[in-house]
Amino acid sequence: MKSVLLCLLALSTACDGGPYPRIGAPNDPLGALSGDVVTALRPAGSDGLDILVIGRIDEESGEGPFRRVTMVGNATETVAGSWSLSGEEVELQLDVRWTRPDESDLPPTQTGGTQVEEIDEQSSHTLTYESGLLEFDGEPYQPMPDMMAAITPGDREAALDAFAVYALTLEVGYGRVLGFGGPGMTQYFGNPTSFVGLVAGEQVVSLDKPLSPVNRFDYLAFQELVGFEVDGRQVTETNVSGSEGFMWGTVDFQWMPPGDEQVEVLDAHGWSGSVFYGNSDGSDAVRIDGGDPASGTYGVTLQGRTFQMSVDELDWQRVRDLIDLQPSDTGDP
Repeated sequence: MKSVLLCLLALSTACDGGPYPRIGAPNDPLGALSGDVVTALRPAGSDGLDILVIGRIDEESGEGPFRRVTMVGNATETVAGSWSLSGEEVELQLDVRWTRPDESDLPPTQTGGTQVEEIDEQSSHTLTYESGLLEFDGEPYQPMPDMMAAITPGDREAALDAFAVYALTLEVGYGRVLGFGGPGMTQYFGNPTSFVGLVAGEQVVSLDKPLSPVNRFDYLAFQELVGFEVDGRQVTETNVSGSEGFMWGTVDFQWMPPGDEQVEVLDAHGWSGSVFYGNSDGSDAVRIDGGDPASGTYGVTLQGRTFQMSVDELDWQRVRDLIDLQPSDTGDP
C-alpha cells in the first residue's frame, strides 16, 4: 500500500523551484504547498464538483498537505489539513474550513460572503491509484493531466473548455476570500490582502473608493489546480450596493502538463491564452446587473485565436463533462 501511495504522489509536480514561501496574509491560514502535488476531480451530484489536492508525504514529519474542495451549485466548502499513513489506511487531520454559502437569491448588501473557521477533525480513509484513476474511499477521481488531455486547442469548443477550467480556478479561489460576495469585501479598502493558491502563487484582493467600489483581483502565478496557472488583473467597478457596474482587465492563463514519465497522457501538450473583460473606461466591457455579469462578451484567446464568449458561456460546470471516470488500461504507476 505505501509504495502505491508514494507512486501516486509522484504523478505531478507543482513546479521546479522547490518549496513556495508562506505568503498568505495573517487571516489566511493556508500555507502554499511545496513539492509534488496531485489534483484529482470527480462530478458530485447533479451540479457539483469534488476536488482533491494532495501533496507528497514529507519523510521527516510523516505527513503531507491535504486540501478538499466541494462545490454544489453556487456554494463552496474548502477544508485544509494534512494526511499520513497508518497501516492500510490514510489518516486525515483537518485544521481549517472555508464556507461560501449559496446566496444567489439575496441582494449583494444582504449577503455574508465567504467565512473561515478553525477546526480539529480526524478521520480514517482509503486512498489508492489503479487503472488511471485515484480512488478515495472507493470513489474514483480523475487526475488533472488526464482530464486536460481532452482539450486540444484549435476550435471554439476547445476554447470553451479552457474557459471553463479558467472559470473553475477563479471560483475555487473566491471560496477562500473572506467576505467575498458581500459587504465584507469592504475590509480590503486600503488593505490589499494576499491569499495563497491551493497549489502555488497568490491572489491579491484590494478595494478602492468604497462609495463607488473598485474591486481588484491581482493573480500572481496563481494555481488552484496543479499545472493550470493564471496571471493578471481583473477589476470590477460598481455602484455602492454592488448591483450595477462593469468589469475590465486581462488575465492570462496557461496549462503546463506535469512531465513525470510514470504518467501516460495522450496529447497533453501545454497551451496558453487569456481572458479580456473590457477596457477601464467601460468600453467593450462585461456589464454587471444584480451583482452578477449580465451582458457583454469575454474575449477568450487560446493559442493565438480569439473567440467572443457570452456571459452565459462562462460556466465552470462544463468541467464536469471533461472528467472521464472510466478505468484505463494503462495500469498502475
